[in-house]
Amino acid sequence: MKLTDLPPLSVLTQRIDADRHASVQPIVEAFAAAATEMRGLIDSSHVGHGTLEAIDRPARDALAAYRAVPAASLGSFDSVSRTIDRYFRSERQEILDSNQVPPFVKHAAMLGLEWVNRRVGSYDLWLRALAPLVDDLASPHLYELAAGTGGFSRWLAGRKGPYRITCTDLEAGYVVVGATLAERKHLPVKFEPRSITDLSHLKGVDLFFTSQAVHHLSPGIVVAMMRESVRSSARGLLIVDLLRSPANALATVAGIAVTLPLPILIADGFQSVRRAYTLGELELLARLAGVASVDARTLGPVHGVVHLHGLLAN
Repeated sequence: MKLTDLPPLSVLTQRIDADRHASVQPIVEAFAAAATEMRGLIDSSHVGHGTLEAIDRPARDALAAYRAVPAASLGSFDSVSRTIDRYFRSERQEILDSNQVPPFVKHAAMLGLEWVNRRVGSYDLWLRALAPLVDDLASPHLYELAAGTGGFSRWLAGRKGPYRITCTDLEAGYVVVGATLAERKHLPVKFEPRSITDLSHLKGVDLFFTSQAVHHLSPGIVVAMMRESVRSSARGLLIVDLLRSPANALATVAGIAVTLPLPILIADGFQSVRRAYTLGELELLARLAGVASVDARTLGPVHGVVHLHGLLAN
Protein backbone atom coordinates (compact mmCIF):
# COMPACT_ATOMS: atom_id res chain seq x y z
CA MET A 1 0.00 0.00 0.00
CA LYS A 2 1.27 3.48 -0.92
CA LEU A 3 0.97 6.49 1.35
CA THR A 4 -1.58 8.03 -1.01
CA ASP A 5 -3.94 5.10 -0.35
CA LEU A 6 -4.55 6.36 3.19
CA PRO A 7 -7.88 8.11 3.93
CA PRO A 8 -8.12 11.92 4.26
CA LEU A 9 -6.46 13.20 7.42
CA SER A 10 -7.94 16.70 7.54
CA VAL A 11 -11.19 15.52 9.13
CA LEU A 12 -11.60 18.60 11.33
CA THR A 13 -10.88 20.96 8.43
CA GLN A 14 -13.50 19.19 6.32
CA ARG A 15 -16.03 19.59 9.10
CA ILE A 16 -15.29 23.30 9.46
CA ASP A 17 -15.57 23.83 5.69
CA ALA A 18 -18.89 21.95 5.67
CA ASP A 19 -20.22 24.24 8.43
CA ARG A 20 -19.10 27.34 6.58
CA HIS A 21 -20.27 26.22 3.15
CA ALA A 22 -23.65 27.94 3.43
CA SER A 23 -21.81 31.24 3.96
CA VAL A 24 -20.00 31.15 0.60
CA GLN A 25 -22.85 32.60 -1.47
CA PRO A 26 -23.71 35.38 1.04
CA ILE A 27 -20.04 36.41 1.12
CA VAL A 28 -19.91 36.45 -2.69
CA GLU A 29 -23.04 38.62 -2.69
CA ALA A 30 -21.54 40.96 -0.09
CA PHE A 31 -18.48 41.37 -2.32
CA ALA A 32 -20.48 41.50 -5.56
CA ALA A 33 -19.36 44.99 -6.57
CA ALA A 34 -15.71 44.27 -5.81
CA ALA A 35 -15.91 40.91 -7.61
CA THR A 36 -17.37 42.54 -10.72
CA GLU A 37 -14.53 45.05 -10.72
CA MET A 38 -11.98 42.26 -10.21
CA ARG A 39 -13.35 40.26 -13.13
CA GLY A 40 -13.37 43.33 -15.34
CA LEU A 41 -9.71 44.03 -14.57
CA ILE A 42 -8.74 40.43 -15.32
CA ASP A 43 -10.67 40.38 -18.60
CA SER A 44 -9.42 43.72 -19.87
CA SER A 45 -5.72 43.67 -19.16
CA HIS A 46 -2.62 41.67 -18.38
CA VAL A 47 -2.44 41.21 -14.62
CA GLY A 48 0.48 43.42 -13.66
CA HIS A 49 1.50 44.70 -10.24
CA GLY A 50 -1.07 47.50 -10.03
CA THR A 51 -3.88 45.29 -11.28
CA LEU A 52 -2.87 42.52 -8.91
CA GLU A 53 -3.15 44.80 -5.87
CA ALA A 54 -6.68 45.78 -6.90
CA ILE A 55 -7.63 42.09 -7.24
CA ASP A 56 -5.77 40.82 -4.20
CA ARG A 57 -7.25 43.20 -1.63
CA PRO A 58 -10.92 42.18 -1.98
CA ALA A 59 -9.96 38.52 -2.35
CA ARG A 60 -8.14 38.67 0.99
CA ASP A 61 -11.05 40.51 2.60
CA ALA A 62 -13.48 37.85 1.39
CA LEU A 63 -11.26 35.08 2.75
CA ALA A 64 -11.10 36.87 6.11
CA ALA A 65 -14.90 37.03 6.19
CA TYR A 66 -15.12 33.31 5.40
CA ARG A 67 -12.60 32.39 8.11
CA ALA A 68 -14.59 34.41 10.66
CA VAL A 69 -17.76 32.37 10.11
CA PRO A 70 -18.40 30.11 13.13
CA ALA A 71 -18.28 26.36 12.69
CA ALA A 72 -21.52 25.66 14.47
CA SER A 73 -21.07 21.92 14.92
CA LEU A 74 -17.87 22.48 16.93
CA GLY A 75 -19.71 24.28 19.71
CA SER A 76 -17.37 25.87 22.23
CA PHE A 77 -14.35 24.42 20.41
CA ASP A 78 -15.01 26.72 17.43
CA SER A 79 -13.10 29.69 18.83
CA VAL A 80 -10.19 27.39 19.73
CA SER A 81 -10.09 25.93 16.23
CA ARG A 82 -10.03 29.39 14.66
CA THR A 83 -7.23 30.46 16.98
CA ILE A 84 -5.21 27.37 16.08
CA ASP A 85 -5.72 28.01 12.37
CA ARG A 86 -4.82 31.69 12.70
CA TYR A 87 -1.48 30.85 14.31
CA PHE A 88 -0.83 27.82 12.09
CA ARG A 89 -1.62 29.65 8.85
CA SER A 90 1.37 31.42 7.30
CA GLU A 91 2.28 33.43 4.22
CA ARG A 92 6.02 33.24 4.81
CA GLN A 93 7.92 32.47 1.63
CA GLU A 94 9.19 28.94 1.15
CA ILE A 95 12.95 28.44 0.98
CA LEU A 96 12.96 27.34 -2.66
CA ASP A 97 10.98 30.45 -3.68
CA SER A 98 13.73 32.75 -2.44
CA ASN A 99 16.00 34.50 -4.93
CA GLN A 100 18.87 33.92 -2.48
CA VAL A 101 18.85 30.16 -3.15
CA PRO A 102 21.25 29.17 -5.97
CA PRO A 103 19.48 27.77 -9.06
CA PHE A 104 21.29 24.42 -8.89
CA VAL A 105 19.96 23.91 -5.34
CA LYS A 106 16.43 24.75 -6.48
CA HIS A 107 16.65 22.39 -9.43
CA ALA A 108 18.10 19.54 -7.37
CA ALA A 109 15.44 19.96 -4.69
CA MET A 110 12.66 20.07 -7.29
CA LEU A 111 13.90 16.84 -8.85
CA GLY A 112 14.03 15.34 -5.37
CA LEU A 113 10.40 16.34 -4.82
CA GLU A 114 9.50 14.66 -8.11
CA TRP A 115 11.11 11.46 -6.80
CA VAL A 116 9.11 11.69 -3.58
CA ASN A 117 5.85 12.17 -5.50
CA ARG A 118 6.55 9.16 -7.70
CA ARG A 119 7.58 7.02 -4.75
CA VAL A 120 4.57 7.73 -2.52
CA GLY A 121 2.07 7.48 -5.39
CA SER A 122 1.05 11.12 -5.78
CA TYR A 123 1.20 11.07 -9.58
CA ASP A 124 -1.07 8.03 -9.79
CA LEU A 125 -3.48 9.80 -7.45
CA TRP A 126 -3.52 12.99 -9.50
CA LEU A 127 -4.07 11.05 -12.73
CA ARG A 128 -7.18 9.44 -11.23
CA ALA A 129 -8.60 12.94 -10.77
CA LEU A 130 -7.53 14.20 -14.20
CA ALA A 131 -8.34 11.32 -16.53
CA PRO A 132 -12.17 11.28 -16.18
CA LEU A 133 -12.32 14.93 -17.28
CA VAL A 134 -10.88 14.25 -20.75
CA ASP A 135 -11.17 10.50 -21.37
CA ASP A 136 -13.93 11.01 -23.94
CA LEU A 137 -11.54 13.03 -26.14
CA ALA A 138 -9.34 11.30 -28.71
CA SER A 139 -6.24 13.46 -28.15
CA PRO A 140 -6.82 16.00 -25.40
CA HIS A 141 -4.46 18.94 -25.03
CA LEU A 142 -3.44 19.29 -21.38
CA TYR A 143 -1.70 22.45 -20.20
CA GLU A 144 0.11 22.40 -16.85
CA LEU A 145 0.58 25.70 -15.04
CA ALA A 146 3.27 26.57 -12.47
CA ALA A 147 4.77 23.14 -13.08
CA GLY A 148 8.33 23.69 -11.86
CA THR A 149 10.47 21.13 -13.67
CA GLY A 150 7.35 19.38 -14.92
CA GLY A 151 7.68 16.07 -13.11
CA PHE A 152 4.01 15.15 -13.35
CA SER A 153 3.78 16.11 -17.03
CA ARG A 154 6.89 14.10 -17.89
CA TRP A 155 5.58 11.13 -15.89
CA LEU A 156 2.26 11.42 -17.70
CA ALA A 157 3.94 11.58 -21.12
CA GLY A 158 6.04 8.53 -20.22
CA ARG A 159 2.85 6.47 -19.87
CA LYS A 160 2.32 6.92 -23.63
CA GLY A 161 -1.30 7.94 -23.23
CA PRO A 162 -3.37 9.94 -25.72
CA TYR A 163 -2.47 13.29 -24.19
CA ARG A 164 -0.81 16.25 -25.86
CA ILE A 165 0.93 18.09 -23.05
CA THR A 166 2.31 21.59 -22.65
CA CYS A 167 4.19 22.32 -19.45
CA THR A 168 4.91 25.84 -18.18
CA ASP A 169 6.44 27.80 -15.35
CA LEU A 170 7.31 31.45 -14.89
CA GLU A 171 10.88 30.57 -13.84
CA ALA A 172 12.85 29.88 -17.03
CA GLY A 173 15.46 27.75 -15.21
CA TYR A 174 12.83 25.17 -14.23
CA VAL A 175 11.54 25.12 -17.81
CA VAL A 176 15.02 24.48 -19.21
CA VAL A 177 15.66 21.60 -16.79
CA GLY A 178 12.29 20.00 -17.52
CA ALA A 179 12.68 20.37 -21.28
CA THR A 180 16.18 18.87 -21.16
CA LEU A 181 15.00 15.84 -19.20
CA ALA A 182 12.03 15.36 -21.53
CA GLU A 183 14.29 15.56 -24.59
CA ARG A 184 16.70 12.98 -23.16
CA LYS A 185 13.87 10.47 -22.80
CA HIS A 186 12.17 11.51 -26.05
CA LEU A 187 9.00 12.49 -24.23
CA PRO A 188 6.39 14.42 -26.26
CA VAL A 189 6.02 17.33 -23.85
CA LYS A 190 6.31 20.94 -24.95
CA PHE A 191 7.90 23.27 -22.39
CA GLU A 192 7.58 27.05 -22.34
CA PRO A 193 8.00 29.85 -19.78
CA ARG A 194 4.66 31.48 -19.02
CA SER A 195 2.87 33.40 -16.30
CA ILE A 196 -0.26 31.72 -14.98
CA THR A 197 -2.16 34.95 -15.63
CA ASP A 198 -1.16 35.17 -19.31
CA LEU A 199 -3.52 32.62 -20.84
CA SER A 200 -6.32 34.45 -22.60
CA HIS A 201 -4.79 34.25 -26.09
CA LEU A 202 -4.07 30.50 -25.99
CA LYS A 203 -6.10 28.35 -28.37
CA GLY A 204 -6.94 24.66 -28.46
CA VAL A 205 -6.39 23.85 -24.77
CA ASP A 206 -8.83 21.24 -23.50
CA LEU A 207 -7.88 21.32 -19.81
CA PHE A 208 -5.57 23.46 -17.72
CA PHE A 209 -4.24 21.82 -14.58
CA THR A 210 -1.92 22.64 -11.75
CA SER A 211 -0.51 20.36 -9.06
CA GLN A 212 0.97 21.32 -5.69
CA ALA A 213 1.37 24.92 -6.81
CA VAL A 214 -1.63 27.00 -5.74
CA HIS A 215 -0.35 27.36 -2.17
CA HIS A 216 2.53 29.40 -3.60
CA LEU A 217 0.08 31.99 -4.95
CA SER A 218 -1.61 34.98 -3.35
CA PRO A 219 -5.43 35.04 -3.34
CA GLY A 220 -5.57 37.64 -6.12
CA ILE A 221 -3.34 35.61 -8.41
CA VAL A 222 -5.44 32.51 -7.69
CA VAL A 223 -8.59 34.39 -8.74
CA ALA A 224 -6.91 35.65 -11.92
CA MET A 225 -5.58 32.19 -12.79
CA MET A 226 -8.99 30.62 -12.22
CA ARG A 227 -10.79 33.09 -14.46
CA GLU A 228 -8.22 33.14 -17.25
CA SER A 229 -7.86 29.37 -17.45
CA VAL A 230 -11.59 28.61 -17.29
CA ARG A 231 -12.44 31.08 -20.04
CA SER A 232 -9.54 29.83 -22.21
CA SER A 233 -10.21 26.07 -22.26
CA ALA A 234 -12.96 23.64 -23.17
CA ARG A 235 -12.86 21.64 -19.92
CA GLY A 236 -11.75 24.34 -17.49
CA LEU A 237 -9.14 24.06 -14.76
CA LEU A 238 -8.19 21.20 -12.44
CA ILE A 239 -6.40 22.17 -9.23
CA VAL A 240 -4.66 19.55 -7.09
CA ASP A 241 -2.95 20.84 -3.98
CA LEU A 242 -2.16 20.17 -0.35
CA LEU A 243 -4.83 21.20 2.16
CA ARG A 244 -4.10 23.33 5.21
CA SER A 245 -4.32 21.52 8.55
CA PRO A 246 -1.83 20.54 11.29
CA ALA A 247 -2.57 16.85 10.61
CA ASN A 248 -1.70 17.30 6.95
CA ALA A 249 1.52 19.10 7.86
CA LEU A 250 2.66 16.22 10.05
CA ALA A 251 1.73 13.66 7.37
CA THR A 252 3.50 15.61 4.64
CA VAL A 253 6.67 15.92 6.68
CA ALA A 254 6.53 12.22 7.57
CA GLY A 255 6.01 11.24 3.93
CA ILE A 256 9.07 13.22 2.83
CA ALA A 257 11.16 12.04 5.78
CA VAL A 258 10.64 8.34 5.03
CA THR A 259 11.37 8.70 1.31
CA LEU A 260 13.96 11.45 0.82
CA PRO A 261 14.80 13.20 4.13
CA LEU A 262 16.39 16.37 2.76
CA PRO A 263 16.09 19.22 5.29
CA ILE A 264 15.10 21.74 2.62
CA LEU A 265 12.25 19.52 1.39
CA ILE A 266 11.04 18.78 4.90
CA ALA A 267 11.05 22.47 5.87
CA ASP A 268 9.31 23.55 2.66
CA GLY A 269 6.83 20.68 2.89
CA PHE A 270 5.75 21.87 6.32
CA GLN A 271 5.54 25.48 5.14
CA SER A 272 3.58 24.45 2.03
CA VAL A 273 0.77 23.09 4.17
CA ARG A 274 0.78 26.22 6.34
CA ARG A 275 0.37 28.34 3.20
CA ALA A 276 -2.30 26.10 1.66
CA TYR A 277 -5.96 26.91 1.14
CA THR A 278 -8.85 24.75 2.33
CA LEU A 279 -11.40 23.46 -0.16
CA GLY A 280 -13.96 25.98 1.06
CA GLU A 281 -11.53 28.86 0.53
CA LEU A 282 -10.75 27.70 -3.01
CA GLU A 283 -14.47 27.47 -3.78
CA LEU A 284 -14.97 31.01 -2.48
CA LEU A 285 -12.14 32.35 -4.67
CA ALA A 286 -13.61 30.50 -7.67
CA ARG A 287 -17.00 32.11 -7.07
CA LEU A 288 -15.35 35.54 -6.89
CA ALA A 289 -13.71 34.72 -10.23
CA GLY A 290 -17.18 34.13 -11.69
CA VAL A 291 -16.80 30.38 -12.18
CA ALA A 292 -20.14 28.66 -12.80
CA SER A 293 -19.34 25.08 -11.76
CA VAL A 294 -17.08 24.19 -8.81
CA ASP A 295 -16.49 20.56 -7.81
CA ALA A 296 -14.26 20.34 -4.70
CA ARG A 297 -13.34 17.18 -2.79
CA THR A 298 -10.53 15.56 -0.85
CA LEU A 299 -8.01 13.41 -2.70
CA GLY A 300 -5.95 10.89 -0.73
CA PRO A 301 -4.67 11.69 2.77
CA VAL A 302 -3.40 15.27 2.36
CA HIS A 303 -4.57 16.62 -1.02
CA GLY A 304 -7.69 18.28 -2.31
CA VAL A 305 -8.91 18.53 -5.89
CA VAL A 306 -11.07 21.27 -7.39
CA HIS A 307 -12.46 21.22 -10.92
CA LEU A 308 -13.67 24.56 -12.28
CA HIS A 309 -15.75 24.82 -15.44
CA GLY A 310 -17.67 27.59 -17.17
CA LEU A 311 -18.13 31.26 -16.37
CA LEU A 312 -21.19 33.13 -15.22
CA ALA A 313 -22.34 36.15 -17.20
CA ASN A 314 -21.07 39.35 -15.58
